[in-house]
Amino acid sequence: MSKKHILAVLALVLSLLLCGCSGKSDLTPVWEKTFSSSGVTATLANCTVTETTTDFWPEDGGTAQTLPLITAADGIPYLCLSGVEEEDVTVRFAAPHETGYRLYDLMDPFPKTDYQIQELSDGILQLRMDTVYNFWITVTTDQGSDSFVLICSRKV
Repeated sequence: MSKKHILAVLALVLSLLLCGCSGKSDLTPVWEKTFSSSGVTATLANCTVTETTTDFWPEDGGTAQTLPLITAADGIPYLCLSGVEEEDVTVRFAAPHETGYRLYDLMDPFPKTDYQIQELSDGILQLRMDTVYNFWITVTTDQGSDSFVLICSRKV
């Protein structure tokens, strides 16, 4: 077998292996929560989810409030929100602090880099969380406002 032949076979095998890595995302919800103040329903898909609570410390150093802490692992999380439009959603980074988290104020997440946001045909707002980090997400409607911390992690 010639050197060209071997290289061609290796290139073919490598391309087949890489094609196998680009599987479709599973958008079947694995977690769902309806927030009491805003009435917004949130779902997560394409990941495994655990939910607890955490302290969230305000920027002014005041008293911490207890927020839902949602950990999404083992995939690229898709967060779907019903009952809001893009301008009703705030996405910020959250940094570990004391007994919980606080806003990471040195940088804001970049849409289209840290997360992809799109409105689906059924009126649901979908956020694909591309960056492995902690996010503080707030949803606001005429009814009220709710916040939660979303930790996006992946196995390496």
